[in-house]
Amino acid sequence: MYADFIGCAGSIFDLTTPLYPGYFLPLASLGNLAKAVGRGFRDPSNRVIQNHFAKSGNLGEIAAKEEVWEVGAQLVGLSIGVLILDTPGIQSSYLTLTLTWLGVRLLHLWFRYQSLVVLKFRTVRCWT
Repeated sequence: MYADFIGCAGSIFDLTTPLYPGYFLPLASLGNLAKAVGRGFRDPSNRVIQNHFAKSGNLGEIAAKEEVWEVGAQLVGLSIGVLILDTPGIQSSYLTLTLTWLGVRLLHLWFRYQSLVVLKFRTVRCWT
């Protein structure tokens, strides 16, 4: 979940670029850096989850399948995003764009939480 929050921070930098066009390059660079750091935090935890599902030593197969599903989900999300952004009201109002981004981001975080809360590992400590 921390990786997703860092990715959100990167998206916020991207989202502020229209407000400060003179600082486009630094803001976009910080956004990409934050998203890359988020991916760096996410990838090792994904490997732990993949190891959990690789019961018969088929980690490569599990990783390949997960990557295919991830790319497919990204393409579907990109398509939905393009359709949403093609709506005239969203394009003309920065506030509407920001609220739409916030709604989609909160939905993403909720889905991520729902997918992680069901995982149970014997080797991970839980401080709840």
